[in-house]
Amino acid sequence: ARIRLAAIGVEAVYGGGLCTYNDPRFFSYRREPRTGRMASVIWME
Repeated sequence: ARIRLAAIGVEAVYGGGLCTYNDPRFFSYRREPRTGRMASVIWME
């Protein structure tokens, strides 16, 4: 995702160091194949 964002001119991307599969605080369909919800926040100025 960072490469694609850089290709369209996005210079600053923060976060992304967490793994939804390994971190039990996050829903992961790969870890537990059931439906769930997840949200992301994108802020452009």
